[in-house]
Amino acid sequence: MGIFDFLNKKKQWRGDYILELEKSGQGDLDFVATMDYLRREGVTDEDIKVWWNMPDEQQEQLISEDEVYKTAIFKSLLDEKVNKEKALIKLKKYIPIYWSPTPGHLPTEDSPLPYELKPRINNYMNSSAKGLEKFKSDSEKFTSMNAYLRSKIEKREI
Repeated sequence: MGIFDFLNKKKQWRGDYILELEKSGQGDLDFVATMDYLRREGVTDEDIKVWWNMPDEQQEQLISEDEVYKTAIFKSLLDEKVNKEKALIKLKKYIPIYWSPTPGHLPTEDSPLPYELKPRINNYMNSSAKGLEKFKSDSEKFTSMNAYLRSKIEKREI
C-alpha cells in the first residue's frame, strides 16, 4: 500500500502512518519517490506529522489562504501596470510558493516547496522580529524566495 492509497482511509494520524510506512520499507514506488523528494527538500519527521496529522479542513484553509494572498499580490502588481511575466517574477521573489510534488520530480532552487514545509516556514517568518521587509531584502540576494528559504533550511536556520 502506498501513500496515495490510504489518504482517504485514515483521516487522523496520517503523518504517523506515513512515517511508519517509510520506516517499514513497504510503500509502493510512488510513495518511495515522494518520500525521497521530501527528504531531499529538508522535510523532517516533525514536518510530516504536523502537516499530515492536521485535519483536511485546516490544510485546505492554509492552501486557500495562500492562493488568495498570491492572487491579491499578483493583481496589485498588474494594477501597477507591471506586465504578467514581471509580476510572476516579483511574486516568486517575495513570497514562498508551495505545491504537492509528483513522484520523480527533481527540484531546482526556485521550484515550489512541498506543503509539508509550510507550517515550519510560516512559524519562522511569523516569529522573526525582523519581519517581512527583512525577508524581502535578504531574498534579494537569491533568484526567488524559495531559493532563499531552501538555503535557510539547508543551514538548519529554519
